[in-house]
Amino acid sequence: RYEPNVAKWCANWIWNGALHGTSASVIWVWERSYTTDYLIGSIINRPDAIAAVGHASLNLNRLVNEVTAFQNEIPEVGILYSFTPRLYSSQYYGTLVKAYTALSYNGQHIGFVTENQINDEVKKGLEQYKILVLPEVNNLSAATLANIRKWQENGGVVVAIGRKDNLLKADEYNRPLPESDRNAVLNSDNTVHFETS
Repeated sequence: RYEPNVAKWCANWIWNGALHGTSASVIWVWERSYTTDYLIGSIINRPDAIAAVGHASLNLNRLVNEVTAFQNEIPEVGILYSFTPRLYSSQYYGTLVKAYTALSYNGQHIGFVTENQINDEVKKGLEQYKILVLPEVNNLSAATLANIRKWQENGGVVVAIGRKDNLLKADEYNRPLPESDRNAVLNSDNTVHFETS
C-alpha cells in the first residue's frame, strides 16, 4: 500500500538525525531469500522516498556549516547515563529514554553525562550543565552523589524522576548512601521532583 508520508518521514529522519549529532546514516535492506516478497514496501520500491533521502542528503551537504553549528552547541541539560542504576532498577533505562524524548521534543540540546565524567577532578563534568536529570536513579556511587551535591550548591538544578523513597538510596554495591548528601540533593530548593508510579 502506497503512503505518501513515508517519503517525508524518511527525509525528516535524515534531517533530525543530523541536527542531533548523527554524522553518518545508512539505509539498509538485508536480502534474506531468493524471493522479493519481503522487499514489498521497502525503500528499494519507493522512488519518492529515495528521492526525498537524496534531497535531504544534498541539502545537508550544502548547509554543512549551519548543521555543524547545531551539533556543536554546548548542551545545558545533562542526563545521567550510568551502568550502576541499570543494574538495580528495571525502570531506569525506560525513564531515561522518556526524559530524553520529552526534552528533545521541547527543543532542548541534551548531553549525556556519566559518573566518571562527574567525578573527574580535572574536567569537572557537570560545569557546563545548568540542569541534571536523574531518571529513576536509585543507585550511584557515593563520590558521584557528593559531586552532584557540590554542583547543586553552586546553582545547578537537579530534576529527579521516580519515587522519592527509592531515589539515590544506595551505592554501586547496594550499600546505603550517606543520608546527609541524599537529603541535601533531594530536598534542595534546586531540585524539581517528578513522582512516578
